[in-house]
Amino acid sequence: MTRLFWLCLVAACAAGTTSGCKPKKQAAAPSTSVAEGELFETGQPVYDEYFGTVHELHAAVATGELEERDARTTLATMLQLLPTAPTAQIIRKLRERADELPRMQLKIEKEKDRQTAEVVLLDSGRPEDTTKNLVMVLEATVNATLDLARRMSEIPERSRRMHTLCKTLLDGTETELSDQTPERRQHVRLELEASLDVLVLVANASRDVEARARQFVAEIQEALRETEDNEPVALKPRRGGASRPAAKPEPKMPDDFNP
Repeated sequence: MTRLFWLCLVAACAAGTTSGCKPKKQAAAPSTSVAEGELFETGQPVYDEYFGTVHELHAAVATGELEERDARTTLATMLQLLPTAPTAQIIRKLRERADELPRMQLKIEKEKDRQTAEVVLLDSGRPEDTTKNLVMVLEATVNATLDLARRMSEIPERSRRMHTLCKTLLDGTETELSDQTPERRQHVRLELEASLDVLVLVANASRDVEARARQFVAEIQEALRETEDNEPVALKPRRGGASRPAAKPEPKMPDDFNP
């Protein structure tokens, strides 16, 4: 009888007909505002300033990823690619056109913590409108990308400081938030703990965006360097500096001429 009971019980479990045999679902981790990219507020200035900074850093990286794409849209279109063309395709197209472009260089100068780029034409004279437009778009693209890289480079250190501050805030929830209910204090703790993970993700994502931005600039610089081997292009004379026609040579008198 006992053997029959256990056989029936095992069969019921295998068929899923006995609710007690079903594995219990693990409780899902509670979602947090911070993890969802939302601004969390406590009503306590120190905590609200912290959560405000975390939200700002999170938003800065999300916006940076959009700027990374937008900075290349005009250049991609000028190269007759789709505005959403990937970086590798943009660089490949630019290199394919290198042989037909006038000789040019991408010069990058650093002033304090900022870098600025300038595309310099190596052939004298006035370039065609298509060349001028390409130069302007290249400069705008590179400068926007360099500025993005600079802003992303600041985020890991700011995230590290916030990460350290968070641990202090966690230790102080009982005293600093003593006027709030235990449930509310627990909620704040959950948001703080979630922010630790968010800060790590934000720091890593910003490093990735910065690395891609700097790589993109380096590849443009290398692509333009390939134009330096081209034959000099005969450009139009610059306005205000038009070359004068060559003077006709003076007639040469015969050696035996005697007026």
